[in-house]
Amino acid sequence: MVDLKKIHEKLEPIIQEHELELVNLRWDKMGHQKVLEISLQNQDKTLDLDQASAITKPISEALDELDELDFEYLLDIGSPGVERILETKEDLINHLEDYINVDFTDKSRESIQGTLLEVMVDSIKLKYFIKGRPKKETIALKDIETIHIAVKF
Repeated sequence: MVDLKKIHEKLEPIIQEHELELVNLRWDKMGHQKVLEISLQNQDKTLDLDQASAITKPISEALDELDELDFEYLLDIGSPGVERILETKEDLINHLEDYINVDFTDKSRESIQGTLLEVMVDSIKLKYFIKGRPKKETIALKDIETIHIAVKF
């Protein structure tokens, strides 16, 4: 498959022109079909239908110019979603004070949901409640399988 870095370089000027931010760019499969997934958001971390519609044609035309994309694939442009996974330290820093869900590599430990208070070199600090009592915990990144934004009900 085509190098994502090359695709990113081709698309970045278009994304900036539309005042959007690239959140994620990845190849996936749906059955035997290759899918290029492009997740975008605006400054308030959303993407509405009009924005997605306006950028789809320019992105599609730019991708058609890449000789390496000489195979059939689906183009999926959308928002990263409400409960998107936070994969990088930058993602985490951008979501300080947000409500998140932490899944652990140790499957005997239950997932926890709470407010992200701090991002450190090799850990995060989370505030959450157990039986109505507040608790703060520093969690090593090596012990975390995934972190995603959580919806608080």
